[in-house]
Amino acid sequence: MSILSASAGYYDRHINDTDGGLPPYGYSFENIAFALVLDADGRLVDVEQVAEPNSGARIAVPKDPTVTRTVKVIPMFLWDKSSYVLGLTATPRERTQQEHAAFKQTNYEIIGALVDPGLVAVRRFLKTWQPTKEALPRYSDDLIDKNVVFRLAGEPGYIHMRDAAAASWQRRLLETSGAQSACLVSGRTAPIALTHPQIGGVRGAQSSGAALVSFNLDAFRSYGKEQNANAPVSEEIAFKYTAALNYLMRRGSRNRLQIGDATVAFWAEAETADIASAAEGFFAGLAQPPDDSDETKTLLNTLKRFEEGRPLESLDLGLDPSTRFYILGLSPNAARLSVRFWHDTTLGELGAVFRQHWRDLHIEPSRRVAPPAIWQLLRELAAQGKPENISGNLAGEIMRALLSGREYPATLFSAVIARIRSDQAVSQLRASLIKACLVRPLRKKRTLPKEDYLVSLDRENMEKGYRLGRLFAVLEAAQRAGVGNVNASIRDKFIASASAAPNRVFPLLLRGVQDHLSATRKKGMAGRSVRLEKEISEITNGLDARDPFPRTLLLSEQGHFFVGFYHQREELFIPRQKNEVIEHAEDDDKTEN
Repeated sequence: MSILSASAGYYDRHINDTDGGLPPYGYSFENIAFALVLDADGRLVDVEQVAEPNSGARIAVPKDPTVTRTVKVIPMFLWDKSSYVLGLTATPRERTQQEHAAFKQTNYEIIGALVDPGLVAVRRFLKTWQPTKEALPRYSDDLIDKNVVFRLAGEPGYIHMRDAAAASWQRRLLETSGAQSACLVSGRTAPIALTHPQIGGVRGAQSSGAALVSFNLDAFRSYGKEQNANAPVSEEIAFKYTAALNYLMRRGSRNRLQIGDATVAFWAEAETADIASAAEGFFAGLAQPPDDSDETKTLLNTLKRFEEGRPLESLDLGLDPSTRFYILGLSPNAARLSVRFWHDTTLGELGAVFRQHWRDLHIEPSRRVAPPAIWQLLRELAAQGKPENISGNLAGEIMRALLSGREYPATLFSAVIARIRSDQAVSQLRASLIKACLVRPLRKKRTLPKEDYLVSLDRENMEKGYRLGRLFAVLEAAQRAGVGNVNASIRDKFIASASAAPNRVFPLLLRGVQDHLSATRKKGMAGRSVRLEKEISEITNGLDARDPFPRTLLLSEQGHFFVGFYHQREELFIPRQKNEVIEHAEDDDKTEN
């Protein structure tokens, strides 16, 4: 299903929800600060504060979905800024007079000769109002340049909500509709939207919103068609899909995530609202697993049942694996929005790909209770661990691979290696990412040596990069045991070159390790020294006698190097003798805090 069709479907299913989060067709939620209270003769008898002026209350007001106000003078119906409604602004200018005159003219036309008391009061008000602050009963300073609506004295609600106002507004929308054509989404012949409403809530995009579908240059024309007539979508569908996405991406939405530079909206389509809500909550847990061990256990148990096709009733979570699920990632691109990824799937398929993703990432020993969240993995690839340094393209590629179950992008593998070489830190998450990139292609080709390949320390693994990584971890541990923490350890100085050109580094390090082992024994840690010597012997005996330290290692071999380094380093933290002193490589975890 297309993005537009799926999001328009969400609108149709939720338009009658009790939270009133979606506006009716031809309306928009705007921040309204004040209401002008009129009597039956159109006199302004009071000004009511609807909400704090700096924030306003979100109220559904009439707004043509095909019109975007930028620099043009475009008035609204029965609401607007004070410059349009009252002709008052903080900086009076000629344009203010034009805006006020346009507001009166447009509202005269739409109201016409209607006899509804509320509309009659507005018509009379516009005929008699003189733009002076002194004529305002109160709030004369606060309401300037704020959005205002009208209310009829003695009656509840606002005038734009009255039945007569709604009917006259719908007639206006029909009168101003564009040419008709077949809609690409609904298939019905209907007025085509030449411009689509803006979508807000996308981090980094313009604060006023940006377009998902836009043809604004002559180069985009086809067969002489203007603007969005090049990809005809009806005004109704354009309104529905943008209203739905604006609702899903609003601040504080439970259906919104941030992954790299992409703002992600996700939603479910199910037989009941409860099943859809349960599916959406479940995906939120997949994207950011809970730290609580019991919740994590339930999550993993659910995924296992998805994969095995077992019933979920015993878990009492309200989940249905056949529930349709949609995931959309949008990123800013000047005045438009770019689609980073779009995935149309089922909840069962989604659970299967996440379970496989976590299985590929799994590495031991692990210091984590829950599987890593997507944002935590991306942070491992960013310089200084800052979200703003995450590559948007790479984040999108990773998400597409995760959601589809395809191989991880080659750029992910090279990015992890580059980050380790840059800051010399081999954290658990970085080792997990490398392991996943190495294992998934083998799993796809069914050439995986064994199911737990690269999960934990494997002394039988003869891959040269893996063994050299193990050896480097032992040499670093020997230095740490002999001389303690130093300003620049051998990892700080040599791990990048050792992983790429072993013959330039390892002979030098092996000559110096005896001094470190001797110093370890002198400190009363004979058991530690013996253990390290045995590890060095076991590893070097498994190297190729003809070429133990190659001139270079391929990128895949460098990946094995860092996984082997992580496995061996963590193994050395496990005490074997009572007189061993085990130090923890705190600096390797700095990117996971």
